Amino acid sequence: MRSHRSSCCAALVLALLCLSINVLVVGCDKQGSSSAQAGKPGGTGKVSGKITDSSGAAFADAPLKLYAPFNGNPEDANPKYTTKTDKSGAYSLDGVASGSYRVVVGDSKTGLTRRSVSVSDGGEAKLDVTLTRKK
Repeated sequence: MRSHRSSCCAALVLALLCLSINVLVVGCDKQGSSSAQAGKPGGTGKVSGKITDSSGAAFADAPLKLYAPFNGNPEDANPKYTTKTDKSGAYSLDGVASGSYRVVVGDSKTGLTRRSVSVSDGGEAKLDVTLTRKK
């Protein structure tokens, strides 16, 4: 009886070990990454526009930050993309992952303006913002 029990336990352990190895091999790509993360990268698009003041004058060097939608994750508080406007008030962010973003434009000198934008694969989201110049 003892020999039969030992044989059954050994067979069970061997079966579990084989199953574990199969899961590890099938669940990883050649570089050892998880297959779920090793799939095709998500699409990207572009966000561009112009930042002006209420008179229509260009707002040079205005900071613009894109944040992921806030879902309670502390990392959502960090910007995913940042840029500043050029002398003409224009900005452009290429290679932005498809999805929805919270946008914050301005700083302590201009005040903050908040918007939202959606980026589609291969698309260009236009977002023009008017800031108020502080005196």
